[in-house]
Amino acid sequence: MSPGANRNVDSSKQKMAHVLVKNPFPEQIIQQAKSSISSIASQKKQINFENDDIDAIDKFLSQAMPVAEAKKTDPIAKQEKVAVADQRQVTFSKIEEKPSTFEDKLQLFSKDFLIPTLPKGTKLEFNILTTWGDVNYVGLTGIEIFDASGKPVKIEDSQISACPPDINILPGYGGDPRTIEKLIDGHYLTNDDMHVWLTPFTAGEDHTITIDLKQSTTIAMIRIWNYNKSRIHSYRGARLINCELDGKAIFRGEI
Repeated sequence: MSPGANRNVDSSKQKMAHVLVKNPFPEQIIQQAKSSISSIASQKKQINFENDDIDAIDKFLSQAMPVAEAKKTDPIAKQEKVAVADQRQVTFSKIEEKPSTFEDKLQLFSKDFLIPTLPKGTKLEFNILTTWGDVNYVGLTGIEIFDASGKPVKIEDSQISACPPDINILPGYGGDPRTIEKLIDGHYLTNDDMHVWLTPFTAGEDHTITIDLKQSTTIAMIRIWNYNKSRIHSYRGARLINCELDGKAIFRGEI
């Protein structure tokens, strides 16, 4: 249609279009609403529909409002709301409960996990659940932590610990250099025993690394360097890891 054709539209049609936009309800729906209101009015009070300027829907809502107000003050209704709230709290508590068995922990890795954006806290804990195949040992080469500005977080030897600590707890060991503080010595791209960490691995048990950041720190990125002494010894690397900041999971997956 050409732009000029709009100027020739009859003014009566314009008025009709305006009426349709103002009142989109079909006449049949309004009659049904009036019938419903009439049945309610017969039990309470007579409703006058002679004034066509008042919308039938508004009249119906005005009759329903006293009922809604009564429900707000009804003690039984309040008790029902409290019961629903308690049920929701119980459900939320069940979701927040930490798994008690190793099988339950592994089950979490099959579920979707949303990594939080810029988490903030003071205590960082890594829990290694499986290796890439080795049944006796698990190890890492390094851990780097970066704050919100992209700068590496400086960690002293006294701020990092592990359980089990290292292979020096085994019979026949005592001076092995592959201790936990080697994870933060700044040597990451290496296969030198002097700059890696190795500890006994027991299937079905936790193998934790704890870092005390000393102050509340916003974490933008964590880089983990896996155990890579050689192709064969790479099977000692960590596979499934759960990472928590102040007790809240910030990463759960395979590395």
